[in-house]
Amino acid sequence: MGDTSGLGAVLAGGRYRIEAKLGSGGMADVFRAYDMKLARMIALKVMRTGLSFDAGYPARFRREAQAMAAISHPHVVAVHDMGDEPVPYIVMELVDGHSLADLLHAGRPLPVAQALHLASQVLAGLAVAHAQGLVHRDIKPGNVLLAADGTAKVADFGIARAAEGAGTALTRTGLLIGTPHFMSPEQVLGRSDIDGRSDLYSVGVMLFQMLAGRLPFEADSAYAIGYLHLSAPPPTLASLGIAADPALESVLARALAKDPAHRYPDAESMRAALHQASPTARTQQAPYVPPRPPQPPTTAVPRGRLSRARRLLVAQAACLFAWLLGAQNEAVWLAVPGAFGALIVAPPGLWMSCSAARRQSRPWSMAVKIKTTLAVILHGGVALFLLTALVVALVAPGGL
Repeated sequence: MGDTSGLGAVLAGGRYRIEAKLGSGGMADVFRAYDMKLARMIALKVMRTGLSFDAGYPARFRREAQAMAAISHPHVVAVHDMGDEPVPYIVMELVDGHSLADLLHAGRPLPVAQALHLASQVLAGLAVAHAQGLVHRDIKPGNVLLAADGTAKVADFGIARAAEGAGTALTRTGLLIGTPHFMSPEQVLGRSDIDGRSDLYSVGVMLFQMLAGRLPFEADSAYAIGYLHLSAPPPTLASLGIAADPALESVLARALAKDPAHRYPDAESMRAALHQASPTARTQQAPYVPPRPPQPPTTAVPRGRLSRARRLLVAQAACLFAWLLGAQNEAVWLAVPGAFGALIVAPPGLWMSCSAARRQSRPWSMAVKIKTTLAVILHGGVALFLLTALVVALVAPGGL
């Protein structure tokens, strides 16, 4: 096939029919295509013809496709197939929707919860890729595809890595220079020891853009932007007049650290920090309430019950006094009611005193036990005395 980009062109012996161009990258063009064997729509990434004649690029293209095919994750665009005829190509999952770049095109900040949710999904996909030894190196809103249900999927894994060659990142026009705003400082320097923490820096830039509606570093040229990545401290959201939780500011500051050693060690760590900084998680966390120190046992009886017990005890004493007075003056009309009154008052008074003490302390303290014992002795003694005196008064000569 002479023209791999023409409408209706086919690859792989007529299996994949190109229907529309979706976009272009440094090494390849991406098309919407139809898989005539499986009767489904797919995304077809086709290496540019000029690069396919260099033996190094097709080999790297295939190697990256194989690595991407090993990743199976809902937040990573799936790779279904690959081939070389007539030019190297990769068959991928077609995501019907739009990119994060389209969502941010208006230059307005996203709601905090939405921004954190999207970043968390990207980090989840990156965590799996990094575990497979893949470093994306070109994380940007244009490479985050949003499905119709809101699911974020990371696309174009390894393409920037496959395009690696001699010289610094800023001199590889068309390969890494395409998105200087999202490059990590180590990418700007062209270091060869780049790892997953470079992707975390790019996620930090992307998160900043989602929250602020603008990029942290802007300049007139790619070199000037690269210099800012290397030397300028990133602005805070507060410095731009955007109210943000300190925990969220802390996440951004660490993700955008110049030194990879000062960033999060891996994607899962950054994802966990985002979760802790999210408004939903913070409102769901119950505030810590320190436990109350154990209170020493108290022997105080509730005021209401104590008052009633005391009143009954006073009534008992009054009845006893009345009986004694009546007995001394031989006033039987006073002595008999007093005795009967004491007998009636004694049992309730005894019960209320014990009940009040019992309800105040469980288990009983020594003081409560002593108090209850004294109450039993007092009420019982008074009742026994009055009962004995009444019997004596009734049976004695000249009694009632």
